[in-house]
Amino acid sequence: MRCMLFHHCSLVFSLQLFRIKHVEVWNRIVPNSILKLHCKSRDDDLGEHFIPLDKSWEWKFQVNFILHSTLFWCNMEWQDPVTKSVLRASFDAYNARKESEFVNNCNRCAWVARQDGIYHSPPLNQWRPRKYNLYYNAY
Repeated sequence: MRCMLFHHCSLVFSLQLFRIKHVEVWNRIVPNSILKLHCKSRDDDLGEHFIPLDKSWEWKFQVNFILHSTLFWCNMEWQDPVTKSVLRASFDAYNARKESEFVNNCNRCAWVARQDGIYHSPPLNQWRPRKYNLYYNAY
């Protein structure tokens, strides 16, 4: 019985070590807007992506559960079609050190960029997304 219990625990631990996360970012800002998104981690620069309205871009990665060091952050910018000013903001798309927090407690993490901030999809099919205010820098 001990051997079976130990074997089961090892399997669960192994599955946690190699768990894959998916992150997607949606552009729902305003009509005729293109969202410029640049996401990276300490080790991976995912490049710049230009996301049209009602479209998304996504990536996947394995979390480093030994060091809890996986961190992806994104810089985004878009041009306000009325004022023509360029608005920029940054956010952490995933942070393993905050795994217990709402925004990282998902296997498929969806972010939705809107004019008034960025929203994160809820885990476990909760019905209401959570809003994170962004402080845009206008240029």
